[in-house]
Parts: sequence; C-alpha cells; structure tokens
Amino acid sequence: MLGLLSVPATHAQSGEVQRVEPGTLRRIVDPVLPIVFFDSGSAEIPSRYHRYTSSEETNAFVDTTIPGLTALDRYYWIIDVIGYRLRKNPRARITLFAPRGDDGRDRASIAQHRSEIVCNYLTDVWSIPTSRIKRHDGEMFNICVPNQNLESERRAVWFQTDDYEITKPIDRSQSVGAASLPFGPEIASEFAVPLIVFRFDSPEPGPWNLRIIRDMIISNAKRASHITIDGYAAISTAPDRAERLARDRAGETARFISSKLPARTRSKITVRPHRVADSLFTNQLPEGRYLNQAVVVRMRIEPLN
Repeated sequence: MLGLLSVPATHAQSGEVQRVEPGTLRRIVDPVLPIVFFDSGSAEIPSRYHRYTSSEETNAFVDTTIPGLTALDRYYWIIDVIGYRLRKNPRARITLFAPRGDDGRDRASIAQHRSEIVCNYLTDVWSIPTSRIKRHDGEMFNICVPNQNLESERRAVWFQTDDYEITKPIDRSQSVGAASLPFGPEIASEFAVPLIVFRFDSPEPGPWNLRIIRDMIISNAKRASHITIDGYAAISTAPDRAERLARDRAGETARFISSKLPARTRSKITVRPHRVADSLFTNQLPEGRYLNQAVVVRMRIEPLN
C-alpha cells in the first residue's frame, strides 16, 4: 500500500482528522452529493434527511461540523449544506431538476411537488430568495446514474449550479479539534479527496472534478511521498463494465494529475482499481451507489525539514 496506513472501507471517506501516528494527522475531505432522493410515488422528503423546523435553528449551522461517522451519514444534511452555502454566497444561484420516473407512479405532478418542497425549505427555513432558485419539473435530462435500471436513482431533486462554492467538497480538517491540532509544515499528514461527479459511462473527470484536483490536490501532491488513486465501482447490472469504468476513471485522473507534476513526483503515483465487492458504502440506497462510483486520491504529505 505504498506506506499508507490501512483505512477501513467504511471510513475511507469519513472526513475525520485523526492522529494516526506520532507527528501525523489524517485529513479526509467529504464529497458533496447535490441530490435528494425520494420514495416511489411520494413527494415527501424521506426522514433520513436532516431538516430544521425554523429559520432561527439554522444560525448555528456550519457545514464543516456536521455530525456523523461517515460521509454517507453526513450526506443526509445536504439540503442544509446547500442552504448554508447559498446564504454565504448571496450572488450564487441554483436550478432544481426533478426528473419524472418511469415506474408508473412518478408522474410529472409528483416531480413538481418534490422540487416545490425542496424549494420551499430553502426559502422558508434558509431565507433564500425565490429569485435565486429556478425549477425544472418533470423533465428528463442526461443524468449520470450508477445503474440505469433502478428507478430509485431518478426519483430525485438535483441541485445544479455554476458556482463552485456551492457544491465544492467539504474540508472538515480545520473544524475537528482545531485549537489543538498543530497543522503546519512540520507535521506530516494523510490527505484524501473523493471525486464523485463523473459523466455518465465516461472515464473523463469532467470540469467539476478537474477544478477539485487543481484546488485541493495538485498543490499538496508536490510534497507527497506517496500518491494512491483508488477507483471504486457501484453495483450494476453489468459488474464487469462498472469495474472497468472504475479502473479507467482512476487511470484518467492519474494521467491528469501526472501532467501537472514534476517528473520526480509522477513516479510516486499508484493506481488501484477496485471491484464492486469493495464498495465503500451500502449499495442498497441510491445515495450509497452514487458515493460508491468514486475515485479517491490519497496522499501522504511529509513534513518540511
């Protein structure tokens, strides 16, 4: 494993900062999955998603301090993350896409009701002006779903925006015991960044992931003693295809990172494709499947002498 410490699969995207050995900190970033999934034939937001009941309650919310053991646990605060970031970035705008499913119970009226409920939560609880929110209800669009045969992956409301500040990954490292963690050049760290927003059936990282790589990975990679790029696959009706896509995505990510690094650093990169059986999270829920189609870039950053 190129000297990296072993990370249990269920905690590989946990987002926690932990002291793993003397003088070393583990720093892991949470991805932002900008989707709310619904039950068949229902427009009610499922109870597993966190929601506040009043605007006053939101005043203490900070996206870097969401509780939960794993990135999947913290994903259920996604509507509050979007509301918080829209409030912090008053010029940002979003579009809510609510595609209609094909299972006979998801008619356009249900899709409309779903986006309306999400929109109302943002306006009523987070005080986001309706002028900053567009809605496209009942329209089918080209979405990147892990398994096209599962309607649960289309029963959703998507948040789409051109503003990186709204859907960029959450770096929780400075919020976990920030007063006592001695971050600095003299401290070694283990740093992991998950990339989850890929084009459907394509290994290309896409503009969103390229922005994350440039902003969060390249500058750290220049000091890395090891860089491991893991490609994961979500459960699919064609496991071989899913696993090949995981391998190709990890490979394309490695090639892009290599192109931005000096030759002496490129030799430190290892690509590891994983099988569906090695999924990071449950495949029983659509949000788990989305988080499972990830490429995770892990680095060990050595202290400066």
